Amino acid sequence: MDQEAEVKHFQCKFLPKIRCGSSIEEEKCSLVTNTKFGHILVACDKVVNVYKKSQIYEIFTREKANLSVDAPKPVSRFGFSSTVSDVSVSSDGLVVSIATKDSMLHFVDIRSLDTNPAVFAQTKLNANCSKPMWNPGQPAVLANCHCTGRCSGVELKGDSIVQMSFKPGFGAQSLCWSSKGKQLAVGTISGQIINLKPTLDIARCTALQLGCSGAHPQQEISSGLALSNTSLYLNRRTNSR
Repeated sequence: MDQEAEVKHFQCKFLPKIRCGSSIEEEKCSLVTNTKFGHILVACDKVVNVYKKSQIYEIFTREKANLSVDAPKPVSRFGFSSTVSDVSVSSDGLVVSIATKDSMLHFVDIRSLDTNPAVFAQTKLNANCSKPMWNPGQPAVLANCHCTGRCSGVELKGDSIVQMSFKPGFGAQSLCWSSKGKQLAVGTISGQIINLKPTLDIARCTALQLGCSGAHPQQEISSGLALSNTSLYLNRRTNSR
């Protein structure tokens, strides 16, 4: 089957909806799956609920057979003193990072989720961060943008954490790793794409083309980035100054 036909005939199954919070007022902060161990992690307010994908498929099977269905209970759950803003899984599928709104970044061993999940390392960041991006080639390294526009990196070394940070006023808005994790592309508020090495040293800078509308110059800001082996794709947002 050629690639076009394969995409055309791809089918998606809609699995059952389940309630993950105790109240409809709760805001879902983040959801992530782990293919290696079959987990689904859902952050609701200050709590992360852990489900198994097998639970969802069991409900799907029972619904198709018109059998009674009960809402699945989390296999485990763990909470924090501040609201969870993001949950991400490392590229080797062994560590989950949890960012909370008190500027803390917590790390949990995924293999402990079925029994007694516990934070084995945590670090205080300079400010709240956007979604952390794990390095696909170096599973112990992740990078993130802070709300202050600073770009920083974190490396796990056993139970200890090494923080790397770029200079203040960097103006980072979005970032992504290359497919092998050898470079980090960062979109800035000044209209540049900056390629960084994993050490956060600058490898190259590229200025985006600036547009102009009448007497009001416009600034191109990268609000989303994606790197393939040979190309950089970006989603641009134009701000009038």
